[in-house]
Amino acid sequence: MKSSLFHRLLSLIAVISLPLTALAQPENQPAAEQAKPARIEQMNPFTVSALYAAIEVQFTLSGKNLFKPLEDTVDSAEVISLQIRDPDDTPEIGIGDKIVAIDGVELHGKTLAEISKLLNQARAKGVPDMKISGNLGLSTKTIKFDGDWLVPLPGLKR
Repeated sequence: MKSSLFHRLLSLIAVISLPLTALAQPENQPAAEQAKPARIEQMNPFTVSALYAAIEVQFTLSGKNLFKPLEDTVDSAEVISLQIRDPDDTPEIGIGDKIVAIDGVELHGKTLAEISKLLNQARAKGVPDMKISGNLGLSTKTIKFDGDWLVPLPGLKR
């Protein structure tokens, strides 16, 4: 008696669950196709930002507007700290390098807000080009760098 009751209960559960599984699957697609995960066409670049190196930049202001430093213009932007987050990543930028331009636009004479806007626009187009000069300032080179800024500029995203 108990076994027949048990079998009836199982068959009742099976009968009830069949329509539910049929509702979960569209009629025009077989179950095997639905099990496939969707193909990722493009990843958001910000999801992997922790893999990039990060820099801390010290700005030397012109001193023309001492009481409003955010409105003062920049004379130079020097990398004072570099944080490597991936041992396989060797960034071309280093401590002591001066950032001269971003995407071809000189930083000298810009305010911090203007530099922030410039960097956001450059990142929106892809990985920014940065023109840097070495420790002695004798030569310059253009590199691609999309790492974080440890002390972000006002309005800088990420």
